[in-house]
This record gives sequence, C-alpha cells and structure tokens, in this order.
Amino acid sequence: NITFNEEPLEAQLMIENWIGTVCRVFANGDNMGLIGVENKDRLKLDNLKCGRNQIEVCLYGSLRNLLGPFHDTSKPRNLAWPSHWKIAPIYGRPEPKAYDLIHYGINDPVKIIYRI
Repeated sequence: NITFNEEPLEAQLMIENWIGTVCRVFANGDNMGLIGVENKDRLKLDNLKCGRNQIEVCLYGSLRNLLGPFHDTSKPRNLAWPSHWKIAPIYGRPEPKAYDLIHYGINDPVKIIYRI
C-alpha cells in the first residue's frame, strides 16, 4: 500500500531484481499489465489517486522446473529441444535433491517512482 497527500501526475512501479516468467501488476484492483513481456523491469501506473492505494504484484514461474529435460544437470541450463524429451535424463528421473531447479522470486523491494 502507498498513500499520497496529492494525486500523482506520473507513477511507475519498478522491480529491479526478480526471477520468473512474468509479473502481473494490479493497482487499486485494476490490471496495469505485465512486467517481463511489455517491459523488462517497470510499468506505468496510471490510476493512482490521492489517499490510500493498493498495489499488488503477482510473480509467475513456468513449468520449467517440472519438465524432464531440464533435470539433467549435465546439459546446458534452459535448453531443451524435442529430441531431449527422448533421451533426458538417460538414467531416469533423478532424486529430488538432484533436480536442477530455478528459484523464482522478487529479490529486492518493489519501488514506486512518482511525481506529484
């Protein structure tokens, strides 16, 4: 939540250090768009008002951590062609502790940059 004493003329939400597929941003219940598709790390917030504003950021991962070709740690990370499905991993499914998982998350505070 963020509170303004005056209505902001301009505002942007910025997420500098995050790992995921996309982030969907809501402001005061309205869908503002996606970070990671339309913009890499920032998004314009055009519906903020004087008073209390509710900002919500939803980070989404992908099925990458669930798919078999990615569990073979001897292969380059984030690469999978159709042929990988037939051969990966050769030894069968690894133990859970051996999975090559990518940790998703927002690693730094989300920033709101604004001008009154």
